[in-house]
Amino acid sequence: MCVIHTIKCSPYVVSAVAATRDPEGRHLLIASSFDGSIVVISLLNEQRRLTLTGHTKSPRQLIVDSTHHLLYSCSADKKILVHNFLNGTIIYEYKEFEKAVTNIAMNQQQHLLIASSLDGLIKIFNIQTNELIQQLTTSTSQSIISMIYKNNLVI
Repeated sequence: MCVIHTIKCSPYVVSAVAATRDPEGRHLLIASSFDGSIVVISLLNEQRRLTLTGHTKSPRQLIVDSTHHLLYSCSADKKILVHNFLNGTIIYEYKEFEKAVTNIAMNQQQHLLIASSLDGLIKIFNIQTNELIQQLTTSTSQSIISMIYKNNLVI
């Protein structure tokens, strides 16, 4: 394995990355940092296009909805933010968590956002209404570090 290219995203530890394209088809890298910031970088010229703010602790997972130009990010600050990654505005803030949100998954066809957190809960939201539609608990009340949503199952 060899390194093809290196991009300096942050002076801090990069905690999560995602990739997408802007409406003109140019490739974008989205990277979150230990300080809570999220940067959008053009891969064409490696220029920082935007810095997304709103998290106070390190984002742990990034999910891009490229159809609607949205970025979903979960963080140790107990919330999920939905940003417009073209202009940086926060569209919505999910704050229904008692401990750090560790992972998120999405089913865009069914309009679902699934989130796990250190409080041992999995919460399922409708992304059109932002409503909490279901909450699952673990049988041992253990912290959930990661999960995957596939074939209508949360694993």
